[in-house]
Amino acid sequence: MKSLIKYGLAAAIEFATAMPAMARMARSFDICAGGTDLATQDDLTKAGASLTVAANIFPKGTIPMGGVKLCSDITTPVIGTFYANVSLQAGLGSPKGLPAAPDVQGFVTWQFDFSPKGGTFATIGIVPISTGVGQTYIQTLVGSSGKFPGNGQVTVTSLDPTGFQFRITLPRSGGDDD
Repeated sequence: MKSLIKYGLAAAIEFATAMPAMARMARSFDICAGGTDLATQDDLTKAGASLTVAANIFPKGTIPMGGVKLCSDITTPVIGTFYANVSLQAGLGSPKGLPAAPDVQGFVTWQFDFSPKGGTFATIGIVPISTGVGQTYIQTLVGSSGKFPGNGQVTVTSLDPTGFQFRITLPRSGGDDD
């Protein structure tokens, strides 16, 4: 009986110290949207144009800083689907947005879908005109399902000069990996 208690206590201690590591989950993901991943009926060089995007989500680190030539070159398995509705405040390639927001390229609603088992999360916010490699900006986390936090801010890091390849990082919560 003492032996059973001793081993049970040892197992409980081992389990308790392993819990933080077990609770960790990825909080950063790479997104690659290529030319075939977007659709519009508008002239994208003009302010007020809108577009819709459906692109692949990959594990963090799949896309190197500087980006990839084509999203189809990525051989890492896809882990989810990224959806976006974008309203351009400035035309693509324009150096200036609308008068009230001269540094804003567009206003976006994003959905990150890892279903059926992984859940989803959604963000809303602006994309700045200058999205140089390594530049970061914030989006507001507006909801989630499954394992993801449901509010706070996410950080977006541009991985290529176009801003169509980026990393999204969710807010930290106890035990997150990154």
